[in-house]
Amino acid sequence: MTAHPFIIVDKATFYRFVEDAPEGQRHEVVRGRIVQDMTGASLSHAKITLRIAMILSRQLDIDKMSVSVSDRGVETPQTIRFPDVVVETSGAPPKSRSTLSPIIIVEVLSETSSERDLEAKPAEYTHLPSLMAHVVASQDEPACQVWLRGGNGTFDGQPLTIEGRDQMIHIPALSVAIPLAEVYRGIGS
Repeated sequence: MTAHPFIIVDKATFYRFVEDAPEGQRHEVVRGRIVQDMTGASLSHAKITLRIAMILSRQLDIDKMSVSVSDRGVETPQTIRFPDVVVETSGAPPKSRSTLSPIIIVEVLSETSSERDLEAKPAEYTHLPSLMAHVVASQDEPACQVWLRGGNGTFDGQPLTIEGRDQMIHIPALSVAIPLAEVYRGIGS
């Protein structure tokens, strides 16, 4: 199936398009338009993604929550995005490609995605009622921007900035602590 960049598609059409897309191509939907996303992450990007997923898998009850890396979509009213790490409640159909109710979303920055990851995506993700935390991690140094749902049920407008190998990302609602020393071991300064 081919898609023209000016044609608006529904989500079902997008998923059919993705099934037929050549191996190695990655796409998302933004306001009904199929856009090609970057493929071929750097080694640092891949390590950070995997390490965060492993830390979350160790700390969360895997009978109740599922941790996915890179290929699990997140649907918002206007988009289908494919974050680097997605945590959701267990029990989704095995062949489902996306979730409407992520609990944690992690994006690792790259040069081509920083504006989108720090501006557009947080605005989309923090409107999802199930989301407890959204993390945007640098791939160059131990530094993360973290949006947390507060006790009042809302997200603050500005993220927390967590920097330094001695710091941890705390997600109190899930009793999760992500040590930046472990995430960034051998990466950056």
